[in-house]
Amino acid sequence: MKGAGTGMIYEETYRYLLTNVSSTEFDACLYALLNTDWDGRVRVSVNEIADKIGTTKKYMKEMIGKFTSVAKGRFVFVPEKTTEGELYRFNLGKTGNLDFNDKTDRYCKKYNFFYTEGFRNLPINAKRLVLMGAFRMSTSKSENVSIPVDLIVPNAKNKSILPFTKQRLVAAIDAINTSNLSKIVKVSLASNVFTREELVVLQFRPGTLDDYKNNHTERFLLRKKLFEAGYQSFLPDEFCIEIEKVGKFIYSSLIRIEKEKAKRQGVITNAQNEMIRLARFIYNSSIEKLAHSLNSKREELTEPKQVSAYLSSIVYEIALEEMTKISHQAESVKTLIDMEDLHKKICSDELERSVDYIEIHKFISPIHEKHKFLSRIAIVLENWCEEWVISRVNTLNDDIRTIVDDPENTEVKEKRGWAAPKDGEEQRNSLKRNILEKISQLTHWLANNGNAAIEIKKRGKLLEQMQESLVSYFAISSDNTKNKTLLF
Repeated sequence: MKGAGTGMIYEETYRYLLTNVSSTEFDACLYALLNTDWDGRVRVSVNEIADKIGTTKKYMKEMIGKFTSVAKGRFVFVPEKTTEGELYRFNLGKTGNLDFNDKTDRYCKKYNFFYTEGFRNLPINAKRLVLMGAFRMSTSKSENVSIPVDLIVPNAKNKSILPFTKQRLVAAIDAINTSNLSKIVKVSLASNVFTREELVVLQFRPGTLDDYKNNHTERFLLRKKLFEAGYQSFLPDEFCIEIEKVGKFIYSSLIRIEKEKAKRQGVITNAQNEMIRLARFIYNSSIEKLAHSLNSKREELTEPKQVSAYLSSIVYEIALEEMTKISHQAESVKTLIDMEDLHKKICSDELERSVDYIEIHKFISPIHEKHKFLSRIAIVLENWCEEWVISRVNTLNDDIRTIVDDPENTEVKEKRGWAAPKDGEEQRNSLKRNILEKISQLTHWLANNGNAAIEIKKRGKLLEQMQESLVSYFAISSDNTKNKTLLF
């Protein structure tokens, strides 16, 4: 998940702020954006927002009423029930769990001046004008920007919907230049030398382009989750950064695989939303397990990269467990589909007449949809798990070959703790044993705890297919590196 990060002022948000909010609502949206997680959920209370933007709790509640009402405009804050209670999801622009594309996505950074008293005290049209300038500063990477007046003030030619007149524009410019924000930006009217087009020129103080706030909501949540799970120490930033990279990878890779499946096999309703939900579940569950390991393996997990590699292994195990459970749910639903006589009886009883196959199929279509949904989620997780194993083994093989080619290579040896290629082969074999043992444990679990309506030998077919695929991959991978070793 590369790019600008969580809670940027994307173009959709930018357009909304220019036309649909009051001055205080403008500030509330900006502060909410600063405190959203990867799922777009606002992680501060309504009271804290009110306090930070200098408004009353009563007015803040009125704003929330507007933002959560479709009847009063755009559904800006979407209430969501979570395991932590009700949270609001900010419903404008991309959330942090979706890939940022620096070639197509336009956005404005959350500049520090947006969160100053000087900016908050500006009238709404002055805020709009500054935001327009800041957006262009972000996209052009220049602290000197100009905006044609025709793009701001509506007229017969441009059909602009911005709430400006020429008089309001002049008043907004004066308000900025006579405010404390004038230390950050100077605004003036000018004329293009060549076209005589009238322009609004904004000159931001040198250094403003890089003077912006980072969203550390996920870092706070990470430390909170670790503390709740029993890790009482303060985890340094360098460790948090590596852990967050693993978390972002979970989101981006699961969503990528689901998109690839949708492109080839068709879109399944809510499949992507379910992958996002699973990504959060897997990440949170992995952090809880990591907390125990950070306590018990203090001497082993001393470097950020070691912690992230260890966390990645935990993520794989949890993803594999979820794949096993969901694929078995799909198998269970399939048994319902196969009960044709039962469906025929129920359908006949409801309609009070005999029914044909087409009517039965329509009757059980929701069960078919459920089966397709569960099967899609399971196969996405299965693909993710296979990708993880292949990536981990390929990295080991690359390092084994490096030492075979250059026995004196100290960089790889120190990184891995190897003395010779044989040590790398032993680590790869250990990884293979652990992976196949985990699959065996899950197969045994299904045999003991699976749906009794499914024969034991028919349970866990996807798990069995994955096992066969990985055994073949390990054999080929081992032979390739063995042949490479024999050449030297």
